[in-house]
Amino acid sequence: MLLTRKELHRIIQDWRIGPIPRKLEKEILEVYGHEFETEEGLTLEYSEQDIVEGLRRVLPSYSLLVHPEDQPFLTASEGKEGGNDL
Repeated sequence: MLLTRKELHRIIQDWRIGPIPRKLEKEILEVYGHEFETEEGLTLEYSEQDIVEGLRRVLPSYSLLVHPEDQPFLTASEGKEGGNDL
């Protein structure tokens, strides 16, 4: 899979990521938007999983602030109390 600018923007929107610098966008597209050559001389594309894992390492610092009631893993009351009732 080759990552396109359109797909990168969709991921940024889906993950609730704030605007990222153009320089970072360009660097991401230079890596994941092109095929790469292995040590054996084979030309390959990154898998979707490779791209997602790579983006998860690069993009977290640009995440938008999310209110506790908007987080999928906490209910509004759990987010306010901050405790774990296990």
